[in-house]
Amino acid sequence: MRTSPHRLLIASCLAITLVAGILAPALGQEGHNPFATPAAPQSGTWLLLDQRDLGIEGELVALSPDGQWIAGIGPDLNRFCVWNVDTGEAACDVEQQPVLADSIAWAPDSTAVAYSLNAHIQLYDSDIFIFEIESGESVNLTDDGYEGSIPLGEDIEVDELPLDVYPAWTPDGESLVFARTEWLAAQPTTELWTIARSGGQPESLHTVRDDYPLAISSPLFPLKDGSLLYSVYVNESDDPGNGIWRLDPEGEATQTLPGAMNETFPIPALVDVREDESGTIASGYSRRLATQGTVVSPIAFTLDIATGAAGFVEIDGPIGTWVTPFRWAPDGVSTIAIESRQTVRYLVITGPDGGTLDLDIHEGGRYVNSRGIDWASNDTILMPEFASGGLLLVVGQGGEPVATPVAGT
Repeated sequence: MRTSPHRLLIASCLAITLVAGILAPALGQEGHNPFATPAAPQSGTWLLLDQRDLGIEGELVALSPDGQWIAGIGPDLNRFCVWNVDTGEAACDVEQQPVLADSIAWAPDSTAVAYSLNAHIQLYDSDIFIFEIESGESVNLTDDGYEGSIPLGEDIEVDELPLDVYPAWTPDGESLVFARTEWLAAQPTTELWTIARSGGQPESLHTVRDDYPLAISSPLFPLKDGSLLYSVYVNESDDPGNGIWRLDPEGEATQTLPGAMNETFPIPALVDVREDESGTIASGYSRRLATQGTVVSPIAFTLDIATGAAGFVEIDGPIGTWVTPFRWAPDGVSTIAIESRQTVRYLVITGPDGGTLDLDIHEGGRYVNSRGIDWASNDTILMPEFASGGLLLVVGQGGEPVATPVAGT
């Protein structure tokens, strides 16, 4: 009997909505270039040297690795845009489409940005797009000839309908990997594919699930050795396949962190990955713990990819204090996260010497930052949710700090 793909998708969408419902709007994948060799760590504590209200209308999502561009969704909330940080000028797609914000991923060299559309929640056909900075236009790399809402009934006008989501750049910036579900198959599956940046015929890498569509609902992370990290989440929360997986260059998949409901880190998602001579360490968080009815601490974890050793990110503080998943700074040692202390939210930067910079950034209800804060190689930091039009911070380990911290909104 053919499995009904639209029923599976609707169930998946409801589950993902529950997981993401109280998460803040997703931030970008590439706040720094994770493939670059980390610079030698400096000593001392980070300082806030400057801050600027960008005054840009729209949903600012991802700061480019070089800090010169911001990718996001235009003021009509239905169009992909890229803004010049210095001038605020925008280049936007002509066509209106529901962009999946947390799919936005900058190329390592900041010359292009990839994204997909919102198949999971808005039930819209999705392809893989690349916006080239030089041309100021988007190119559809996996155009299937169909555009619009995903067909859920029997009146279907096409024979095939691949749903392509979550593009991620390989370390050399010459190709991308992405997740694909063939929606009209008798049994929709979830697969990993790759395609050249220049386009052409995509190639299949691995079948993630042969019994479930859209089982990948968070960003992918290609590694320097040709392997790939990804998170699996299906609607059956006790499914032993839920968790973090690594696909090696030979095509063998291994679960590195189990994520069923009875595990320590139920329904985990990746936020950042650091690779250096000491190994590969991932930063992530439990999506299930992040959506508990009461504040729980902790929710963020680190994961050693080689050994599978994982532990919660513990912080000192009063009862009710918790921290969002962190990302690494361009030096590969410092980290940035948001720490909640009762109703006050602090941007917390931890330097290589363990010193911290705390900035009061937000007051109000619960806030879970599902994608981390973008920190570019020029030591600028994008805060898209805490000021009208976005806030750009400049940090450093020398010079004079600004007189006042970032004001809460």
